[in-house]
Amino acid sequence: MIISSFFTLNAVPAVGLSPLPTLLIWSVTGSSETLVVPSASMNEVGDGFYQYEFAGYVDGTQYVFRVDGGPTYAGDNPERYQAGSIEVATLTDAQVADISASVWNSVSADFLGAGSIGYVVAQTNANTLAIQTTYF
Repeated sequence: MIISSFFTLNAVPAVGLSPLPTLLIWSVTGSSETLVVPSASMNEVGDGFYQYEFAGYVDGTQYVFRVDGGPTYAGDNPERYQAGSIEVATLTDAQVADISASVWNSVSADFLGAGSIGYVVAQTNANTLAIQTTYF
């Protein structure tokens, strides 16, 4: 799981932040949280983007995180801190079956917008019929 942040300084992408932005991650269960990444440096990607690969991510666990852009920013600068959450919903087998059935049993005529797979299938069918009628 990769966590990314984007920083600006005076409305310009903040490149070369030193020290690098740091990240704290908590796992959340009910009304309690556990600090699982107490302080990790993010890597600079470029053009104001920084990222961290969260190798300890456990599927189905909810996490919250806070990124500190560092002392380059004044202490009261609202651009210094960012926060977010990660929560991946887990689908039940019944939900997967419902989604599959909905996709495979859809009426193709309902999906004929330009660029859609329904459009491509309809055009392929029309072209095949035209070739068959013309040459056979």
